Amino acid sequence: MRILIVAQNASTKFGGEALLPLNYFRILRSRQIETWLVVHAGTQPELAALFPEDGARMHCVPDTWVHRLLSFCGGFLPPRLGAPTLGLLSHLYTQVLQRRIVRRLVSEHQIDVVHDPTPVSATFPSLMLELGAPVAMGPLNTAVKFPPGFGRSRQNR
Repeated sequence: MRILIVAQNASTKFGGEALLPLNYFRILRSRQIETWLVVHAGTQPELAALFPEDGARMHCVPDTWVHRLLSFCGGFLPPRLGAPTLGLLSHLYTQVLQRRIVRRLVSEHQIDVVHDPTPVSATFPSLMLELGAPVAMGPLNTAVKFPPGFGRSRQNR
């Protein structure tokens, strides 16, 4: 099995959600499973220190002026307003950049599945589609009410 994990961040320092992709990568690599990781460059130094032998398996999108501008402007907004507006724009912009890398890696390494584990709350859309490999999302873990049939089997409705 060849797995590619794509997330905004993978870190022990960025909070609980960023720990998920980092742990998935760590566990899969410890089991000798072919795994790659694509994240934002903000966690690159930590990842390089944690996984020095897997540098070729970790890919980062750069921290661009767009990211910095959205972060700066978001600093003027309360989190409840900044996250679903400028935070969403930053997330989508990061995913646009990540899609290019993911599509290339899927082709180069014959990736079997792309895992998009964050955000765990289904409040942000994902642009991880039409990559040349199936996409697994989640775990989704939230108090948000999902539309009928989203993420539940028929017997659980």
